[in-house]
Amino acid sequence: MINKFIIILLFILIVVGGISYLNSTGIFKKSSPGVVACTMEAKICPDGSAVGRTGPNCEFALCPQSKTDFSWKFTEVESKNEIDPPQTTVGLKYNGTDYPVGTYEGGCFEIDGERWKLLFEEKYGAICYFAGGGTEIGVFEEEGNLVVKKGVLDEGDAETPGVRGNFELLFRLEK
Repeated sequence: MINKFIIILLFILIVVGGISYLNSTGIFKKSSPGVVACTMEAKICPDGSAVGRTGPNCEFALCPQSKTDFSWKFTEVESKNEIDPPQTTVGLKYNGTDYPVGTYEGGCFEIDGERWKLLFEEKYGAICYFAGGGTEIGVFEEEGNLVVKKGVLDEGDAETPGVRGNFELLFRLEK
C-alpha cells in the first residue's frame, strides 16, 4: 500500500514538474509577440469595393484610389544654356490639394502601365528620365497612409543590370 502511494506521488511530481518546465519555456503561450488578429469587419468604399482591417493597429485599409483623385503637373524649366540637361518641375494634386514635388532632370510622364508598370504598393507614379537614368516619383501605401517617395532609375549597361528603387520619403499626403 505504501509502495503504491509512493509510486502515485512520484508520478504526480513528475507530471507537475514537466508541466512547470514546459510552461517556463513558453510553449503554452496563446499568441506570439507582435502577432495581431483583427476583426473581420469590412468598410464599403465609394467605388463599391470593400476593404478590411489590417496592420498592427487593425485600421481599415485605404479604399482604392481612382485616377481622378490624383493628377500630375509637369512644367518644363527654361534652360540657361544649351549644354545643361532639360529640367522639369513636378507637382501632384491629390483630393484638391496641390503638393510641390521638386525639379528633376529630363522630361517627365505619368506611369501608365504600358511603358512602365507600377511597383508593389505603388498607387500612382511618374518618371523623369534623361540620358539613361532619372527619378521615379511614386505614391505608396504604407501602414494605412499615402506617402510620396522618390527613387533612382538607371537603365544599366551590358555588364550592369538596371536599377529601379532606393526610394526615400518626400512627404505624407493628408487624407
